[in-house]
Amino acid sequence: MASNPIITEDQFEIRQVDHEAHFDRVSRVSGSSKTFGLKVVFDVNTDIYPIEEGDDLTIALAKTLELDGQLSHDSYDPSLLTRRTLAERYDYVCHGTVYKVQAGEKGDSVTFYISFGGLLMKLTGQIQKLSGIELNMKLYLLIRHSQ
Repeated sequence: MASNPIITEDQFEIRQVDHEAHFDRVSRVSGSSKTFGLKVVFDVNTDIYPIEEGDDLTIALAKTLELDGQLSHDSYDPSLLTRRTLAERYDYVCHGTVYKVQAGEKGDSVTFYISFGGLLMKLTGQIQKLSGIELNMKLYLLIRHSQ
């Protein structure tokens, strides 16, 4: 049975881009979602995917790139480059692991820390908006500039 591969997706207004954050060609980007009230801070290679303050981005987290929702293999699948996948709808795609989960002080929010091969993400929001994410989960970060 097919299921939706996307765990969460929203439009984010980028509020800050720190080009001096950590490494050459990597910037730390901060933004807020327009619908679900999520806050995000993430590292991105701005040499290959330029982002500036004020940009509107669509950011999604997905459990797989397969359009039918079938979980991906544990190893690299070169056929991803030659067939239709969720990645076609986005401009920047990374694969990573949730390495830390932290409950909010009032118990109604949660923060997830995700590593995409050393590029880090911190995603904070209401528990019900992020309920599909778990500790040690493998997932995909998908980004595109909003129209």
